[in-house]
Amino acid sequence: MEHSYQQQPICKWDSSLAASAQNVANDCPESSLGDSLLGENIYSNYTEFSNALDDMGVETAKMWKSMFKDYKGTSIKMNEATLTSRTARATQMAWATTEFIGCGVKKCGSDPFLQVYKFSVVCHYREKGNILNSNIYEEGAACSACPILTLCEADSGLCV
Repeated sequence: MEHSYQQQPICKWDSSLAASAQNVANDCPESSLGDSLLGENIYSNYTEFSNALDDMGVETAKMWKSMFKDYKGTSIKMNEATLTSRTARATQMAWATTEFIGCGVKKCGSDPFLQVYKFSVVCHYREKGNILNSNIYEEGAACSACPILTLCEADSGLCV
């Protein structure tokens, strides 16, 4: 399903969100704690490389983005099926009003039998997305409804 986003802002890095995400990552969680004020994605990633800390954030974001390929929804509204699916990680990243992101990564140990290292990746978002019965994005021509004082970035189709 091909979509265009009429007012999607480009996400900006936020150091306070990164600090809060790092605090969560430091506990090596297996699932989201469900903070009511921030959007949150948590993912445990495994690799055979013990020094892969810097690569884990990028690889995890690519994985979350690839989940859009799994999206079989016919609606732009967040429904229960999407909210409880793997795709919810991707929809949080692309939520129409999400403008800020911060992430943290922690090496959480190793499995000597499998010879892999576990990393926890946590990202926090503001504004929070994945709100049941709300639009994931606003449908329309790219950049057709950019907020005042923003411009359309032609390459990405995002409002900057």
